[in-house]
Amino acid sequence: MKLGEQFQNENELDLKEEIDYPTEPPKNCPEKAIRPNLGCRELVGRNVIGMLPALARDCGDNLNEDNRKMASRVLGHIARHAERVIHQHVPKFIEIISKGVQDNSSEVIRNHKETAKWLCTLADNDLILKILLPSIQGLSLGTLSILDKFTTISTSQEDLAAVLTALDQSTYGFYKEDRIISLIRDINRNISQKLQVCDLDHKQILKIEIFCQVRNISLSCESEQSKISAEDSVVE
Repeated sequence: MKLGEQFQNENELDLKEEIDYPTEPPKNCPEKAIRPNLGCRELVGRNVIGMLPALARDCGDNLNEDNRKMASRVLGHIARHAERVIHQHVPKFIEIISKGVQDNSSEVIRNHKETAKWLCTLADNDLILKILLPSIQGLSLGTLSILDKFTTISTSQEDLAAVLTALDQSTYGFYKEDRIISLIRDINRNISQKLQVCDLDHKQILKIEIFCQVRNISLSCESEQSKISAEDSVVE
């Protein structure tokens, strides 16, 4: 905070227009969130292009969990402060988050989900969906984790309908990972909660919910069968 104020004071002439005519906070910004001051936002915005490659390396440091925890935490702060220029770096943020949510550490995963929240709050919706929707067919943890945050935040009928249609067209495989089914269901629930303000396809929502329920039952049966098989092997 103090560093941002110092930067703003030292660059008052360069920032005169922004100081005299401050921009409104992003429309989706959480009500209780404290917006970083202009100096902090500008300082990060001017340096984010140089910071992201180093953070990406540390976030992927398989040998040092502490490095990944620290880097993923810093990444969230960078996303929050890079308000004005974040749209320029959406592909890189998505790349880092998509890998990070597959980490073994719950803290690292939580940090990357926080970064995804700020990305979906501050970046252009069209750009986010342009990158994510073509890759949704694979139903990866990364894509679904970001879309979970996106559908929580967005109130755009057009954007939510696009996500719903893409998700509906992707739920035909036999996915065996609980986290995948859970994320699909969370996204579907987020979208269904917007039905009061958005005209969305009820049939698609119901179809996805039925798919998730059927897969959960199937996974439970497979798990029970595996236990029985294991017990039989012990008896033999």
